[in-house]
Amino acid sequence: MRLMRNSATVVRRRAPAQVWASLVLCALAALCTGCTSVGGGGDAPDLSQLVTFLEGNQGSASQTAAQRTAARSSQPSSELLTDDDLYQVYGRVLQNYVDPVDPAVLVQGAVRGFDAGAAAEGILPVASDLVAVASAGQSRDPDAVWAPFAAAYKKFMTKVADRQDVGQVGQATVRGMLQALNDPYSLYLDSRAVQQTQGSGFAGIGIVLARLDPANPPVVREVSVNGPAARGGLRVGDAILAVNGRPTAGDPVSEIGFDIRGIPDTDVVLTVQSRGAAGSRDVTLTRAPVERPSVESRRQNDYEYLRVMTLDSDVAQTVREALVESNRRGDKGWIIDLRGNGGNDLQAVGEIGSMFLGDGMIALDVNRSGQVGVLRGSGTALSPRPPVVVLTDRDTASGAELLTAALHEANLATVIGEKSAGIVGRGVLIPLPDGSQVRLAAEKLITPAGAPINKVGVSPDEQVSSTVDDWIAGRDPQLERAIGRLNELNNRG
Repeated sequence: MRLMRNSATVVRRRAPAQVWASLVLCALAALCTGCTSVGGGGDAPDLSQLVTFLEGNQGSASQTAAQRTAARSSQPSSELLTDDDLYQVYGRVLQNYVDPVDPAVLVQGAVRGFDAGAAAEGILPVASDLVAVASAGQSRDPDAVWAPFAAAYKKFMTKVADRQDVGQVGQATVRGMLQALNDPYSLYLDSRAVQQTQGSGFAGIGIVLARLDPANPPVVREVSVNGPAARGGLRVGDAILAVNGRPTAGDPVSEIGFDIRGIPDTDVVLTVQSRGAAGSRDVTLTRAPVERPSVESRRQNDYEYLRVMTLDSDVAQTVREALVESNRRGDKGWIIDLRGNGGNDLQAVGEIGSMFLGDGMIALDVNRSGQVGVLRGSGTALSPRPPVVVLTDRDTASGAELLTAALHEANLATVIGEKSAGIVGRGVLIPLPDGSQVRLAAEKLITPAGAPINKVGVSPDEQVSSTVDDWIAGRDPQLERAIGRLNELNNRG
């Protein structure tokens, strides 16, 4: 199978209505610990690093975050990813990724991923004759760059796969390639994550997690009343140290969520440390459906407070009804709370954006060839429109970031809180034989003024943080500041 490079292929632009329907923005976010910069052209790929591929590499005594990710699935696939499966991902990245990619960067990422996956499976050290990789010389041919790794991977699978379970090694190899892009939007979803994102049938325990420090375990920010977590004694401020024995420090909150969720009536074991406690405890919870509205609306002082927790097909109408009712009451301001909102349905983003912008621009999408498409609102702007504050945090991602940036650039809202996640793009899905998928950024989404969001995020007008002690005490400094800002704007008027 020969890789056909077509980096000059022109992607046909879609009409705006079709764009919204086809735009894929998943709220899985905050994933990828980028390793190597993406590049193209220049000198021939240097594969000298590959001669050390697994030769005498014992790995570290404690698992790294990459190794934990490699061994994450609690339901290992019965299928193995072959060298042809990996080559499919390699070729699609080279052909479809929004920026040109140096093939050597992907191969080196594959090596790192393989190394981490093998270590997580307890396979290392491996006899070097099984995995030695010869230099590909000075070739610029992607196939020639790939061939040494493919041969080593195939030999390894032939020698080892019949003696022990190595299914996670192939998945880790794919992750390594994608992590080499240093792009949080482009990610690998194992079969369990794919099932969770494609439909119902999964349940959680009724908590919202947040992470104040990427190096530390996540902390429970909210507990749903009468959910499994509340019945099991979890409280706001509890740190989740491990899920089913796997440490959480350094892992994205979205992936931890996939670990916690599962089939209803099955158990999950959380290792929990309460605020101020010297030690930890294991809590066994039985997963169950937890009802939680997508939109919460209430009157806060003289203002309408709308917490929009997700963006799906039902949200826009609920938001419009709440804001129309707010206008009828004569409220003096709107607070749109997008904290923790990972975006999802871009049709909903367009409909909510149109309540402020009419048919104005929400974002621009730029493909690999540099062609630009315009994403517009799809509805009628509300009038009158009082002063608006949008609340964001580091978990505000994807479509929620696009909405925030559009309102901010149009001078229609003040943004208060923390810089958003910086995970936004338009992608293609690559299905793999074991039920997993690759999501690959095929187009960039930027603000109407041309500012990037992916890897950058949206910076607030006023940086306001909150702490675990605030959450435990029921304080919300960000919301308090939003109310103060609206007071100032109304007094000024």
